[in-house]
Amino acid sequence: MKTRMVRLLATLPALALVLILTSGCGGEAGVVKKVTVTGTVTYDGQPVDGVIMFTLGEASLKGGSNTTGFVKSGKFSVAGVTPGKNTVTVAASEGSSGAAGAPGASAYESRGKMPTDMIKAKEEMQKKKSSEQIPSDAPGNSQLFDIKDGTTLDIKILKK
Repeated sequence: MKTRMVRLLATLPALALVLILTSGCGGEAGVVKKVTVTGTVTYDGQPVDGVIMFTLGEASLKGGSNTTGFVKSGKFSVAGVTPGKNTVTVAASEGSSGAAGAPGASAYESRGKMPTDMIKAKEEMQKKKSSEQIPSDAPGNSQLFDIKDGTTLDIKILKK
């Protein structure tokens, strides 16, 4: 399970690069307007620190893309999310509740700094005392949401 999570986290910088390269598409006719999604994440009732990933389920949507951001002290605000059906997955160490979590802003403030922050977050998560990660298939994780402008999510992930 740890290898699977490490592979997932290793792909995050590539996803961030794709997001950066496609972020200049705004203003074209027929291109979807991105939105900001806010919310909270808990695992077994405790707030988590980690990474939240929005995976767009509508591949044919012009201008649509996957987006990642940070969860800090159980809260997140991620800009640049493509509206529509998105699978939302949280990657965090089980021991990552409270303030000692992933570095970086709680809001998705600077796309230019994101790849470096994602690498730091991955390194921090690997240093955690608990080597077990929150499983992507844990009850409440990797849920499908219909994202719209002003969407607020309350994600409660449970232990298996």
